[in-house]
Amino acid sequence: MHIAALNYLYMTSVKAYRIITYILFPFAVLFALNAINGLFAGLTNPPLLVVSFIVACMPIYMYTSSKFLFSGILKAQTCSPKLKDWIKANAIVSICLAAFLLLAGLGAIVILQQPKAFLEAIQQMPDDQKKIMTSLNPQQLEQFLKVIIAFMLAISLLLVYHIILTFKFLKVYHYVFNKE
Repeated sequence: MHIAALNYLYMTSVKAYRIITYILFPFAVLFALNAINGLFAGLTNPPLLVVSFIVACMPIYMYTSSKFLFSGILKAQTCSPKLKDWIKANAIVSICLAAFLLLAGLGAIVILQQPKAFLEAIQQMPDDQKKIMTSLNPQQLEQFLKVIIAFMLAISLLLVYHIILTFKFLKVYHYVFNKE
């Protein structure tokens, strides 16, 4: 009975892991496009290359962890030990990205609660962004920002949970990385 309960727990975790992988994949594609764009911007402003590198780690992590999921876990095929290293390295940087998104979302919530600080933040934006922000009425702007904040928080929390499950599965399915 105890082994059956553990097996059921792992199978439901694998299902959740698979669903979260499918949810995060479109965002990984967007992050990859953003990272490519950041590489071009980094040619003129080298510090942007660091940000581009951090953003690029999330799509790399999603690719490597999905390869582990579909090949190693679901098909029980042997995976390269290098894949495990790629997963771990990119997962750590992706946690930093998720933490940044989470903190940015929480900071935006605080700014929305203080209208004066919100108006000051709009005034400090570059002219192009300021023009877009001031073209919306205050209710539209608030709704728009709430939607963006909700996405940022949801994506960051899902990413952190996905990474936690990945590390758990790396321990459970360690045998798929054996050299044979």
